Amino acid sequence: MARFLDVIDVSMPLTGAFEYLADFCHCADWDPGVIEARRVDSGPLGVGSRFALVVAFLGRRVPMQYTLEAHEPPHRILLRGTASGVESIDEITLVPRSDGTRITYDARVELAGVARLADPLLGLVFQGIGAAAARGLRERMEALATGSRSAPRSLGRDKRAGAGS
Repeated sequence: MARFLDVIDVSMPLTGAFEYLADFCHCADWDPGVIEARRVDSGPLGVGSRFALVVAFLGRRVPMQYTLEAHEPPHRILLRGTASGVESIDEITLVPRSDGTRITYDARVELAGVARLADPLLGLVFQGIGAAAARGLRERMEALATGSRSAPRSLGRDKRAGAGS
C-alpha cells in the first residue's frame, strides 16, 4: 500500500471548497496525473455519485471508476476508486480558518495480487504524484477564490471530458 497525506491552506471559504472537491470531475483541473474525469450518473451530488477517470500511471492510461462513499457537507468527502488490480481511497477533510479553509487530503492506493510486489516502487511514485496534485490543488483553489480568469489547470489545459473552456 502507498499513502500520501498533505495539509493545504487555501483562501477559499469552507462551503465553496467542499462543493468544488466533492464534484470529483474537477480533479482533472488540478491533478496532473488525471487525463480525463467525468461524472457518469445524474441527480444531486451525494453518496453513490460515480465518476470515470483516466489516469496516467507509469506511462499507461488506466481507466478508474470512483464512487463517492461519504458526503458530509461541509467537512468530509470519501471516494473509493477501482481499476483492474488497484484500489484507491481518497479522504478529504475540511475545516474553516479565519482566512479560508484547511484541507487535509489523505490518499491510499493498494495493489492486488502479484502486483503487490511493486509496493515499494508504488510508494515512491505515489509521493511524487501526490505532491504535484497538492500543488495543483492549492494553485487552482487560490485562483478560483480570487476570481482569476486565468485560473491554472493541470498541464495548462482543462482535461475534463467534454469541457470546452
